[in-house]
Amino acid sequence: MVLKAAPWSPWGRLWRWLLCCFVVLAAPVLAGAAPLSLVGRAEYLIDPQGAWTPDQARAARGWRVLGPRQQVAAAPAAVWLRWRLSRAGESEVVLELPRTVVSEASLYLPRPRGGWDRLVAGDPIAPSRWPLPAPELAFPVPSATPAGGELLLRLRHADPFVPTPLVWEKSAYDSHRAIEHLWIGVFLGVVAMAVVYGLVEALLRGDAVSGWYVLHVVLMAAFQWVQMGYARAYGGGQDAGATQAARLVVGTLLASVSLLFVRRALPKALSGLRASAWALAVAAFGVALTGAYVVWPALALRSSVVGAQHAYYVLVVVSVGLLLWTVRGVRLPYMRWYVAAFAAAAAGVVAQLAYLRGWLAADGWGRYAMLTGVGIEIAVLTYALNFSAREVLSEPGLKRDRAKRDRWTGLLQAGELPSLLMAMAVRGLRLNTHGAIVMLHLVNHDELRRGSSPVAPEVVAKVCGRVIREACSPGDLPIRLDDQRYAVVLEHVQTPSEAQALAERILELGLHHHPELPPLEALHWHAAIAHVPRHLKGDPQTLIERLDQLLGQMRRGSAARVRELS
Repeated sequence: MVLKAAPWSPWGRLWRWLLCCFVVLAAPVLAGAAPLSLVGRAEYLIDPQGAWTPDQARAARGWRVLGPRQQVAAAPAAVWLRWRLSRAGESEVVLELPRTVVSEASLYLPRPRGGWDRLVAGDPIAPSRWPLPAPELAFPVPSATPAGGELLLRLRHADPFVPTPLVWEKSAYDSHRAIEHLWIGVFLGVVAMAVVYGLVEALLRGDAVSGWYVLHVVLMAAFQWVQMGYARAYGGGQDAGATQAARLVVGTLLASVSLLFVRRALPKALSGLRASAWALAVAAFGVALTGAYVVWPALALRSSVVGAQHAYYVLVVVSVGLLLWTVRGVRLPYMRWYVAAFAAAAAGVVAQLAYLRGWLAADGWGRYAMLTGVGIEIAVLTYALNFSAREVLSEPGLKRDRAKRDRWTGLLQAGELPSLLMAMAVRGLRLNTHGAIVMLHLVNHDELRRGSSPVAPEVVAKVCGRVIREACSPGDLPIRLDDQRYAVVLEHVQTPSEAQALAERILELGLHHHPELPPLEALHWHAAIAHVPRHLKGDPQTLIERLDQLLGQMRRGSAARVRELS
């Protein structure tokens, strides 16, 4: 497919500017001061009942060194972590636990004369009461904490997780958080502009695809808000089970809506009935799973359900890939942009799963991979939807002015027909409109050429072109395919009878209105009709071949000179 250069517009400049912001902001986020990872330095211990005191946990046996991908089981057990300060606390540091959803987290700091000071955080605690407000767990360790003393951290958690404690210098942590907030602000800016664009297209043009796109973008932003922890930090304290359930509900609904959006953007006639039915079944399963999370929130606490959720995400990505694979070779406007957008989002999802599983470092780029992939997807999709709408939704007269024409008849050339059919199918999907194609076969072409008064090929072509133009309405697009075959594309029809009426008008004019031909000569037509998108199955060339076959089955002299595809 050859991409046509789209006019430079304010929308295009805006999306390019926002995409550049993502790239510029990525550098300081990824290149900032790195924290100290306590993996391999800290030890962990499982408290089966979650009832030990710090002294009991400290004296218990079974402490093991925390590994890089050490997954810890779910509630009701508690997990204790302990480590020692490596040096005197000259400055305040921050203890952070990313990618962790807990019901309670308690940090125990040793006192100089014995005993413990306790800092508490977690979902049941209002953000204003946290030692350091943040979407993830983060505790300030005061500079007065004795050097070499053991620090204990107790976690009551909602689901299996990979604990990866990180220790930041306070100034470095504050800078990191400021850049992260700026990064998220740019992402929300992209989301806001995409929503505004989609709503304008859906409300003013009646573009159904843009309506689905708005729903996809809103759910994508909500999922990022929940996934990164901001929902529980700034949305009021929630129970950890409810937090995990909200994450699964939004994620499952997002996956289902995204799959339905792709299915809506690709007509069944293009992607195939099997692929479309499969996508609908997968989306329906996701909606049912969402309902199960709402009715039984306790499901979110089961490790098997979390694994099934990740498997469903992968299934949705595979289903989107299947839909895109089925339209390979089809000339859809800006198809490569759509593929690139979904590839960016899929890469972000895969990176996020790897990050949650502990396969990517907690202090690396993995925590921003999904946010980046989704931001690129939204920017690219909006760009493609904007400029493809100009091609697909433009008036027929604009296409007629730009198209190539036959030199004898002034009709469009045959090479324009496949792209017109494809644009008509996509337009019908986005605006819920219907079109048709009438293919005509000049049955007595050879007789006109070899009769008692032979007619020159150019004269026959000009007569055919004039007759067809006189029968067509201003919005119809007549095409010359070759010496004997012609076609008329009706881009907007209210009822199937309109195509039938056009075919009968052409047949009637051919028999009675031909002053350019010798006396007693006439144009004898056969016509075959197809409706778009109902009869368009995959490649438009297949529809053209089916119409040719139908014309070939019609016998000369038969009363049925106009037939329609079944």
